[in-house]
Amino acid sequence: MSGTSALWREPAFVFLRTASQPHWDACQAAADHLGLGVTETFLDKGIAASAFDRPDFERLLEQLGRGDVNYVLTADPAGLAREAHILQRLSFACAASGTTLIVAPLGKRSINHERNGPEGGTT
Repeated sequence: MSGTSALWREPAFVFLRTASQPHWDACQAAADHLGLGVTETFLDKGIAASAFDRPDFERLLEQLGRGDVNYVLTADPAGLAREAHILQRLSFACAASGTTLIVAPLGKRSINHERNGPEGGTT
């Protein structure tokens, strides 16, 4: 048996509304924590919340429809909630394809905080 199987990680997509570093970091930390490997990022950078023309979002939905991945990570649930049509379409597409939608926590409630406690020690 080859040692490469230990390096394999379940593929995951990341969907971000903004190119904010904290959002990306939260998704990457969640992927690392869950043993997922981010294979593609879909970004709505510079697109107004009210806009319906979102090329990367539409590309994400197409790939979900093909069953290309089992996990989608995103951050900023408050931002997504303000864009109910986006959240609804993403949720429905994930449900229809059997994809798990993971919302990565931001700020003090980060993955590392929850795993290691507020002072960095093991809980």
